[in-house]
Amino acid sequence: VSPTPLLVAYTEGVLPSLGEEGQVAIRAIGSLVDGAEATLYDSPSVARAKGSHRMLKVLRKAARGALELGPAAPTGHEDDDTEGPRAPDGTPTRLRVVAFGRRLELEAEELDRIRRTALGGTAPVNLLRPRARKLLLDALWEKSGAGTRHTDPELAAELRSSFDEDITTEDAFIGFLDAWWPELTPARVLDAMADEKRLGRWSRRILNPGEVRKVARSLKRDGHSVHDIALLDELQAILGVPARPRRKRELDPLDQLTGLEELMPVREESQRERAERLAQERTEYAHVIVDEAQDLTPMQWRMIGRRGRHATWTVVGDPAQSSWSDPDEAAEARDEALGSRPRRRFRLTVNYRNPAEIAELAARVL
Repeated sequence: VSPTPLLVAYTEGVLPSLGEEGQVAIRAIGSLVDGAEATLYDSPSVARAKGSHRMLKVLRKAARGALELGPAAPTGHEDDDTEGPRAPDGTPTRLRVVAFGRRLELEAEELDRIRRTALGGTAPVNLLRPRARKLLLDALWEKSGAGTRHTDPELAAELRSSFDEDITTEDAFIGFLDAWWPELTPARVLDAMADEKRLGRWSRRILNPGEVRKVARSLKRDGHSVHDIALLDELQAILGVPARPRRKRELDPLDQLTGLEELMPVREESQRERAERLAQERTEYAHVIVDEAQDLTPMQWRMIGRRGRHATWTVVGDPAQSSWSDPDEAAEARDEALGSRPRRRFRLTVNYRNPAEIAELAARVL
C-alpha cells in the first residue's frame, strides 16, 4: 500500500524484476476499494474530520438512517394504494395486505417500532432484512388473530406456515419490503450524507457544525476523494452484502432431453476453478507492506487492517514527517489493525535517497 499512484507505478516496475510478478497486489491508498478510484483531495480540515475515528460513529448512524430514505429509484408502485401512503422521502408509512379474507394493516408507529427492534441486532444492516421481514410477519399474524384458532401445536404451526407463504408471495408485501427496507450500498449512504441537515442529525455531538457543513459540501462533488475511499470501505463492513441465491447449474441440452439432470449429481468445482474464484473474492492477504505509514488516518488504518487480519506486516514510516494532526489517535488505530502479533522495531540508519554531500549539508543546516 503506497500513498500515491506515482509510487505504485514505480513499485510495479521494480517487483517483476524481483521475481514477484503475479503474486503481489500493489495499490495506492485511494484505490483499495474495487470499483472506486480517488480523483480528488480534501482540504486539511475536511480530511481531519473524515479521517478521524469519530467518523465510525457517524457512518453507523448514517447506515441506519439511510433506510428511512426509501428506495434509491422509483419502484413503479408510488400510486398503488396497496402499499399505502409514503413519507416525503419515499418511505412507505403503512403496510396493507389481505389474509384469510381480512385486510390487515400496520401503521407508521407500528412500522417504526418494528424497524427499531430489527436494528437492535449487531449484524450488518443489509443482513438484518430477514429479521425485519419476520417481525413484520409476526405483527401481521398477531393482527389476524389466527393464532388463537387452534390449540393443537401442529395445526397452529401449519396454519402459520400457510399464512407466511401467502403474505410473502403478495405483490403488495414484496413491493413494501423493497421500499421500506431497501438494499443499501456504500455509495448510496455516502450520497445521503451530502445533505447537510441529514448529516447534522446523524453526527450530532460527534462533529461540530463547521465540520458538518464542510464534509457535506465535499460529498456533493463529482468523484471520490482519497479519504472517501476509507469511508466507502467502512460502510461496506457496516452494511454487509446480502446472500445471493446460488446460480442453477447449466445443464447439457442432452441431459434435459433425457431427464438425466435428475440423476446426475451437481459437479464440484475443480481446484483451479476454486483458486480462480477465491482470487476474485480475495479481501485478505498473507503479508501487508505499508509505505509512508506516518500519513495514514485512523479510518485508513481500519481499511488496511481488514485486508491483513491474519497477515504478517511490514510498516515503514517516519513519525517526524507525519501529516496527520493526531499521531496518538493514528497509533491507536494502527495497533488495532496489527492486533496482538509480536512486533520488532528497526531504525533505518542509511540514507539511500541522497548522496553523502547532501546529507552532510543537511546535517549542518539542521
